[in-house]
Amino acid sequence: MTRSVLNRRKLWTMSCEVLFQNFAASLTPDLIVKLCRRYQYPLPDASFSDLALYHLAHEHCHRDSPFSRQVQRYLNRRYEALISQIAQLPPSDVRARVTDVLAQKQMQSGSLLPGMMWAVCSDPRLELRPIEQFFIEELHLRSHCLLLAQFRGETHPAADPVATSAKREDLEQTLKQLETERSVLRQDMQNLQRANNRMNQKNARLQGDLDEAKRHCAALEKQRHSQAVQASRGVTLRDVRKLEYEVTRLSDALREKEEEAARLAAAVASYEHTPPPNNDYPVDENIPSEPPLPEWPVFDLHGKRVALIGGLTKASGHYEQTISELGGLCMRYEGSANQGHKKLARIIRQADVVFCPVDCVSHGTASAAKKLCRSLDKPCHFLRSSGISHLREKLREVVAG
Repeated sequence: MTRSVLNRRKLWTMSCEVLFQNFAASLTPDLIVKLCRRYQYPLPDASFSDLALYHLAHEHCHRDSPFSRQVQRYLNRRYEALISQIAQLPPSDVRARVTDVLAQKQMQSGSLLPGMMWAVCSDPRLELRPIEQFFIEELHLRSHCLLLAQFRGETHPAADPVATSAKREDLEQTLKQLETERSVLRQDMQNLQRANNRMNQKNARLQGDLDEAKRHCAALEKQRHSQAVQASRGVTLRDVRKLEYEVTRLSDALREKEEEAARLAAAVASYEHTPPPNNDYPVDENIPSEPPLPEWPVFDLHGKRVALIGGLTKASGHYEQTISELGGLCMRYEGSANQGHKKLARIIRQADVVFCPVDCVSHGTASAAKKLCRSLDKPCHFLRSSGISHLREKLREVVAG
């Protein structure tokens, strides 16, 4: 489409008379029926004449709608060449062309009159509006003349009634065919609706079966878990910890026995290499002399307060007994640093020496104890094990040091 056809004056912006003159001169009843069916506009009854179709098209072209836009494109395409010619002429030449067209005696001069009328009315230039008004008024006057000629009997005979009847029969046949197609489509829609209902019911049954299967799987999983718990109930975590504590205690006892046996062996060896005493009085060789008792090192804490941070809860009594045997006073702390920071500070402040087994104490408690001992200038010893024998060895090292 040429550039002159673009940006034309829109059909629905024109006045009522201009609008009706344009599409009535250019549109056929068949084209109006085709457009109404395309955009699903209701058609008038078949008993009405073609004037009802033009009246319907006139109503739809008064507003911006798909119908009016399609009519606009149709008119622009049909009179494209004439529109391009008028767009290039000045207003004076356009008025001369319109006067020449209207001066013709016969109104039906091919497509020149409708095309000229649409080219002038759709031209966006304001200078052409008086020419448009002159064009429409002249056509309006001629329409009155034709109406007066009809009353005087000077017009051509009416249309053939046989052709009108045939056209009506064609329309009725088309209407019946459309009714039949609508019935078929309605039946198909009902069938599809019933099929959809059956599919929904089947989907609901399948969803119920799926939910039942999920519940069954959950019950089986719960049963398997309970069986596994019952199978492993013979050995619990508490029993494992108890066995670990017993193993640690027996290992410490064995180590103590071995150390005691080594001391006894050392004492016996030193006694065998000791020379007999040189006395002035005679000694009766028949009376056996008793060997002197070995001198064992004596460890004494002299009442020092020993703070034990952490350790095994079940071994509290053994810790207190071991420290008491060495002459000390045991002060236990078993909580965490977040739960009892004041209590931890009070115990470390009252203690003379601090022990902290790293295998049975939280990281926060150990860090807090280390900071408090550093700030209070308290000796702090970190034990690699929470066993009784290891604690005893460290206590002897502290006493000996």
